Amino acid sequence: MGEEISTVFVKPNIVAFLNYLLYIIPPLGILMSILVILFEKQHRLALFHALQSVLLFFFTILISLLLAITIIGIFLIPLWLLVVFILWLIALIRAYQGEMWKIPYLGDIAENSIRAL
Repeated sequence: MGEEISTVFVKPNIVAFLNYLLYIIPPLGILMSILVILFEKQHRLALFHALQSVLLFFFTILISLLLAITIIGIFLIPLWLLVVFILWLIALIRAYQGEMWKIPYLGDIAENSIRAL
């Protein structure tokens, strides 16, 4: 049998990898994730990472905003962003390797959302 190809004509692990990589430019990351969520129904790996990357992006913004409104939080933002960067990097590598690695809490939400689709 040949290699699996996703609905968007790329191997599912590459689609999953791009879901994280394109968040370097947030509008591209969001667009990629939305396209995968809308059109990729065949491969759970690509869909899972699309959902998880969107959740990571919005969760990062939400927590950053909440930290920014407190005096102590302003000093915690760099630490928070370092943690997010490490999680993003691990997810990026694991997606490329074809693994459904779950970011704590967010991965469970993404997995449950796939079941609902």
